[in-house]
Amino acid sequence: MDNQRTGELAGKYISQLVKDEWDGQVDLIVLMSTFTYIPQLAPRVTGAYDIMKQELDIDGVEVVKLSVEDDAGICYQLFMDTLSAYPDAEHIVFVCHTDEYGLAALNAATAANREEQIIATGCDCIDIMIEYLKQAHDNPDKYYPMRGSINLDPKSYGKALLEIAQKIHNGEDVPKDNITSPYMVTPETVYDVFPDN
Repeated sequence: MDNQRTGELAGKYISQLVKDEWDGQVDLIVLMSTFTYIPQLAPRVTGAYDIMKQELDIDGVEVVKLSVEDDAGICYQLFMDTLSAYPDAEHIVFVCHTDEYGLAALNAATAANREEQIIATGCDCIDIMIEYLKQAHDNPDKYYPMRGSINLDPKSYGKALLEIAQKIHNGEDVPKDNITSPYMVTPETVYDVFPDN
């Protein structure tokens, strides 16, 4: 899995949403990941920021890095504290390294009545996120801040590994690194990708 590439995909998607919906305006960027606990996951959010710097005029925009460990419960309080610290921010980009943590944090936005000030993405396409995206699809008149999730498609790993094993068995050369192809699942695409969930 290429976490940097995953982050870059999120950055491209968010940048386009910001251009389309907020005319490119961003007041605050919040990156949530396990920066110190599992630093290998951090590129899922820092990669997004790298792309946003290229795609958007965000020089001088405050960036808040929220470092979490293995506890989704703390995400709510960290995000609530951030919203409280920036009461005037009306265009908040939020990138989280997992859906579970991201949805927990966005409960704070709901409690603070600031959902419509946020565009967010997560990663992993867990069941609760798939349901969330389907609700967003089915209710287009309601604002849903979590706008997509990167699907790492772990169900495809077995098939890919078998294909690699077959090539090795046949004496063919295979690349040392074999990277999965993540993709963004949105309210517009969720039923195509997950029709049976």
